[in-house]
Amino acid sequence: MNHARLHALTDGIFAIVMTLLVLELKVPVLHHATNEQVWDLIRSQSPIFLSYFISFTVLFVYWRAHNFVITILAKNIDVNLLTINGVFLFLVGLVPFSTQVLGEYSSSPLAISIYAINIALIGFVILFMRIYVEKSASIENLERTKEQRLGALIRTITPIACSLLAIPLSLISTKAAFIILLFAVFYNFINNAADITRKLFIRPVLKVKKLLLGHSD
Repeated sequence: MNHARLHALTDGIFAIVMTLLVLELKVPVLHHATNEQVWDLIRSQSPIFLSYFISFTVLFVYWRAHNFVITILAKNIDVNLLTINGVFLFLVGLVPFSTQVLGEYSSSPLAISIYAINIALIGFVILFMRIYVEKSASIENLERTKEQRLGALIRTITPIACSLLAIPLSLISTKAAFIILLFAVFYNFINNAADITRKLFIRPVLKVKKLLLGHSD
């Protein structure tokens, strides 16, 4: 299979999944409704709107990451990469279900956990796909610097970490769990997010580690 056919399959599934998400936004029927009643109904649907927003943007982030791995990073495709891609698309296809569970039962830690596990698994697969492309002897890949690889790794791991963190956090506060999921979305839309994380967190930690190792000697 060439790049074009794999892209056609992936884009088609993403298009279907993202369309199915919006179909969950149903408008309740009210006869002779007042403005207050309409507003109350819309407000009652806010968890469903929020889950739709998170899922749509997360899918866009993963579609963008997948597009980079398959189009730019991997110059050719082998059978193993196709298999990994199949697992990736299988998990993407579950997003409408986990999104509906999250929207309908937003105050339930179990609902948040089901959704977060779905998102984290997609992230793990795209991460494995990236590592496989870079390490595979049968795939020619784009030469990248250590800094570029680290930046890509940070961007990929952040949604995974936030999703996993949302699971135990939901037992304490479901609102806080939603905030963590939203953070992962906004983080990936910051162009220099990886650079910021590297400067504010990774480099200081490495400096402290170096100092501690130096003192231990």
